[in-house]
Amino acid sequence: MNFIEKTLNNLCDMTADDVVQSMAKIYNEPIDRNKLLEYPQFIRDIIFLIDFDTEMNMQGDVLQNSIKEHVPNIITALGNIEANNESKILQEIYKRFQQNPDDEMIDKLYAKMYLYTDFDIWLLLDIYVEKQMKEYILKSNNENK
Repeated sequence: MNFIEKTLNNLCDMTADDVVQSMAKIYNEPIDRNKLLEYPQFIRDIIFLIDFDTEMNMQGDVLQNSIKEHVPNIITALGNIEANNESKILQEIYKRFQQNPDDEMIDKLYAKMYLYTDFDIWLLLDIYVEKQMKEYILKSNNENK
């Protein structure tokens, strides 16, 4: 049983923050990102946002590193937590990068991202995860009846 499965099995005893923190184990217990489709959307969203935040803090450019293939998933995750401005900015960065990786506007757009402002995506993530946890637990309980 991997850390994701352990978390899903213990959701009833966890807070949203506990779930988010447990997904940070992705760096200690790596899992094939392609296998993430086996898990609920909110779990995937947490992992993609953790990856995104890690890369933003380390290098600031998610399109020049190992997670660039997951940018569409990150855009979806940002939308799912209702970080709509962040989602739109990253979508614009991604579009411009695909057309011209040297587009000077890309750096200007990155400067508008949450990391460089006072916007808190983690609060939005906690609210989203709390709601999704309840739905997942309810669905699981109904399936077990």
